[in-house]
Amino acid sequence: MSNSINGLFTIGPKAELKQVGSTSLLSFSGVNETGFGDKKIGTWYNLSLWGKQAEALQKYIVKGKQFFIIGEFAPRPYPNKSGEEKLSMDIRVSSIDFVRGDKSDSAPAPSAPASSPETEA
Repeated sequence: MSNSINGLFTIGPKAELKQVGSTSLLSFSGVNETGFGDKKIGTWYNLSLWGKQAEALQKYIVKGKQFFIIGEFAPRPYPNKSGEEKLSMDIRVSSIDFVRGDKSDSAPAPSAPASSPETEA
């Protein structure tokens, strides 16, 4: 990859699975945040995931979920409604990993061990 990018992304609304020829394409948006407190800045990206991985992960790519994503950053110029040139922040995802414990995680957290060395005297 020439323009590799990686980071933690929170998924935005409306993931869409479609067929491009004989290949599946999952298109979705995600925000990557930097900074802390009132200095926090979020940058939105258009993310695309291709092939069998797109089909398998479609049901997990939902608003609010967090994933660690690695991909190829491919900014693309486009004219907006008033004719000004803008930049679309596009990422072709090559690797995506679930993040445990994100705010929308519906799976129960791992439980503590039944006993610890301090209680086994």
